[in-house]
Amino acid sequence: MNKKKLIESNPLFKPIQNRLLIPLFTLLLLLIVAFSIVIITLQQNKLNEFTTRIKQRASVDMFRLLDKQAKSLAAIQMVILEDADLRGAMKNLDRDHLLAVYEPLWNQLRTKHNITHFYFHGADRVNLLRVHNPKKKGDLINRFTALEAERTGKI
Repeated sequence: MNKKKLIESNPLFKPIQNRLLIPLFTLLLLLIVAFSIVIITLQQNKLNEFTTRIKQRASVDMFRLLDKQAKSLAAIQMVILEDADLRGAMKNLDRDHLLAVYEPLWNQLRTKHNITHFYFHGADRVNLLRVHNPKKKGDLINRFTALEAERTGKI
């Protein structure tokens, strides 16, 4: 056999880079995959933390806003509840009288304070009158705010 062919066929004589290429490429690929997994995990953790903080802030802001609105409505309610005519109309379930008296007030509140709904309910949460939509009546009000007011006794 030819000496040159013998050297070429022997793996010990192949250049070093050919023998190291596959292991180096494999190692590089593993490093890229590991680095990507670490980066994605860190990003996901940061995103979860950010989302949790946003949800907490939104919850606090929502309850502050709800409390502020409740205080404003409580002031309006105090004025309305002083009206003896209202008490009589509520006792008699006189929707027509309530609508005649309070529709102008609702229009004013809507225009000046962006109040979109004005209800009269009984203590059982059954709707007597929607001043903003007088045709709809008699349904049970199960909104969070009504249930929470019933549960806590607060506005």
